Amino acid sequence: MDLEARQANLISIVRIASLSLATGVVLAMILGFQMLPTRYQFTEGSVSPQTIKSPSRAVFTSGALTAAKRQDAAARVGAVLVYRPEIDREQLRKLRQSFAKISQVRDSPELSSDEERARALKQLTEVELSPKAQDLALTFNATEWRQAGAAAARLLTDALTERPTASQLPVIKSRLPDLIEGSLSSEQTVVSIELAAAFLAANRLSDQGETERARKTAMEATEPVVVTVERGETILRDGEIVEKTHLEKLAAVGLLNRELEWQSLVGVALLAVTSSVILGLYIYFVQPRSLANVRRLILFFIIIAGTVLAAKLTVPGRPLWAHLFPLAAAPMLMATLLDAQIAIVSAAVLSILVSYVAGYSPELMSFSAFGPLSSLEPISMYFLSGVVGLLWIWRAERLNRFFIAGAGVAAATFVVTVAFWLMSPDREISQLGWYAAVSVGSGVLASSLTIGISLLLSLIFGITTNFHLLELAQPNHPLLRRLMMEAPGTYHHSIITGNLAERGAQAVGADLLFVRVGAYYHDIGKVLRPWAFSENQMPGDNIHDRLEPTTSASIVTSHVADGLKLADKYHLPSKVKDFIAEHHGTRLATYFYRRARERGAEVEESAYRYAGPRPRSKEAAIVMLADSIEATARSAQNRSPEELDQLVDRIVTERLEEGQLAESDLTLRDLNLLRAAFKVTLKGIFHPRIEYPESPHEPRAVIQAKEGKAKV
Repeated sequence: MDLEARQANLISIVRIASLSLATGVVLAMILGFQMLPTRYQFTEGSVSPQTIKSPSRAVFTSGALTAAKRQDAAARVGAVLVYRPEIDREQLRKLRQSFAKISQVRDSPELSSDEERARALKQLTEVELSPKAQDLALTFNATEWRQAGAAAARLLTDALTERPTASQLPVIKSRLPDLIEGSLSSEQTVVSIELAAAFLAANRLSDQGETERARKTAMEATEPVVVTVERGETILRDGEIVEKTHLEKLAAVGLLNRELEWQSLVGVALLAVTSSVILGLYIYFVQPRSLANVRRLILFFIIIAGTVLAAKLTVPGRPLWAHLFPLAAAPMLMATLLDAQIAIVSAAVLSILVSYVAGYSPELMSFSAFGPLSSLEPISMYFLSGVVGLLWIWRAERLNRFFIAGAGVAAATFVVTVAFWLMSPDREISQLGWYAAVSVGSGVLASSLTIGISLLLSLIFGITTNFHLLELAQPNHPLLRRLMMEAPGTYHHSIITGNLAERGAQAVGADLLFVRVGAYYHDIGKVLRPWAFSENQMPGDNIHDRLEPTTSASIVTSHVADGLKLADKYHLPSKVKDFIAEHHGTRLATYFYRRARERGAEVEESAYRYAGPRPRSKEAAIVMLADSIEATARSAQNRSPEELDQLVDRIVTERLEEGQLAESDLTLRDLNLLRAAFKVTLKGIFHPRIEYPESPHEPRAVIQAKEGKAKV
């Protein structure tokens, strides 16, 4: 292996390894996210969108219930009351002060009348006496007034001795008449009681600090609330308002803010990475070169990761959705956009990965499959339906093939499901209706998604589909119409070459439509100089007879470069441009090279050689052989069956010995099959015609016209 080949091989290895590992990481993230924290995103007061049951038994201390119980205990602790003796002293002082001010009003020489003294009493702010008590206070003599004041002080002292609270004041005030001494007159009693009641105040008050300490002690003495959640117990119902107790139960059983399950996460990562690496190794060792470019590799891994992600978002915990999931769309897409071989391998890998997703229950955080049948069913269903779909869709040239493939997917899904249903001991006849419905749904989804997504991805990734090739094969395509009008001989040659190549492609299992389109456009560059090519020249008028061999070779070989320019101008896909560049490979323009040699001049071989490259696919190699065989047979004088057989053998052998087929995928067996197919087709094209006898009733000119029409 030369340096360039080793470098190319190293680049391929690095490219495939990088994409494989990246896809493995993505798949691990997709498959493992149910093991990460926060299984359910609930907040207090939100509405549950589904019914959730406990996956296991759990015993835990409820913070919400314990807090509520402790709050109740604290609320039952009353305020702690503390006796404040300074209040007694203050209230007695106020009483004496007020008594003294009233006495000043009574004895004031400036107030000459009772009316003035009454007005002065009303202006006192320390105490408010009823009008009757005011009048009585002014009518007492000095002795009676002193006796009433002393009685009020004793009465207030006695009342404060009971250490009343604010709530007890009305009761104690109502009992003041029972505490008064019997030696006072009724008038003195009224005044003493009002004076004492005016200054009676609560002297046993709440102590905030002591109260808080008492409540804290009560809360600490309260036992925590222990809650038991049984396995299968309903934690939340669909539509129920989420409370703190629900969140605690979800967290306790691992459905909320779960801890990382490192062992399971590593196991899932190993499964994902191993699957992607196996796919990468398959591509490297087995897959044709059509997947060797970066865009196709990226597309391949996007389909893999996208399918697993779609399954992860829809399937877990929904058994019928597992049957409805259109996994067959993934291999069908690959068969449409990439290759059928890689589609089959991908179907097998995706069946395993999606079956893992389908078997995992998000409610139970474990696998819902408890036996070999329930584990094997999704793998069989996904794989077989995917293979049926891709076989029908592979190289589809009509839209109805997609719907036929969808019907095949539905049938395969239903047959596999019924097979496992018959083997199940818990089968119920009512299940068959649901299975039939979801099988049909899966087939419809698979075909519809394949059509829509393939059109989108083919545009994004620049991939030529069969639908695009069908458009290019239409005779009304602008470039083909130009070829037909400006170079009719080349157009006819291309059509015959297409027929010949298609027969050969059918013999070796190559893409028939791809080969035919490649043959139609392989000589499109001759449109720019149609007069330079023999199939477009009139007999006896060959311009190359007047040109130097080097000039002629330059003109003839330039139809490859001209064709590539036209292909770019008319936006032909790269797959078709490969036929233009490769249909002569790196061969010599032999006729002109020999003419130059015959003249004895110094001949530079590179001036007579096509730029290439050599054919790099079965289809391009078949078109190369068909092109050479058709052109040689058309110019041959002897077209007997034996001569045509020898012509085919000679050209195939020459191209093989020249190394022009070395980079294609054709085997020796393929070459033998191509020889046989070319010989049969060539004999059909150039078979001898019968002579029409002259009719005694028709002129000879009419007979000759019929012969010409028949030959056309």
